[in-house]
Amino acid sequence: MAKKKSPWVVFVIKLNRQTQEGRIRWKFVGDQPDFTHSDVQRYGPAYVADVDDATLRLYSVKVLRETPEEIAYWDEAVVLEVQTSDTDYFVRIPVVAGLDDLYESVTYTVSKIEDFREKFLKEE
Repeated sequence: MAKKKSPWVVFVIKLNRQTQEGRIRWKFVGDQPDFTHSDVQRYGPAYVADVDDATLRLYSVKVLRETPEEIAYWDEAVVLEVQTSDTDYFVRIPVVAGLDDLYESVTYTVSKIEDFREKFLKEE
C-alpha cells in the first residue's frame, strides 16, 4: 500500500507547479522588518505572493550551529509562512520536502532570467 503524502507536501508541490506555470506571481521584498539578524542567524532574500485570501512569504534562513566536537557550521533551511485574511501575522508551515525546490523556482521566476535569455538570443 502506498504511503499517503502529507497535505503540506502536496500544498508545496502545488505552489511550485503554479509558480512555474506563471499562475502564482511572487515579488522580491528584501529584508523583512520582523527578521532579527545576528551573528548566529541570517536571512536570505524574501518573496511574497498573494494566493486566494492569503499572503505567502518565502525566505531562507541560516543558523550557526556547532557539532559536539565544537566545529561550527551554517545550517540552512527554507521557510514558508502563510498569513490569511483572518490573521494579521504570518504562521510558519512545517518544514517539508519540496520547500527548497519552491524557493529555487521562485528565485528563478522573479529574476526574469528567461526574459533576459530570450532578449540576448535575439540580438545579433
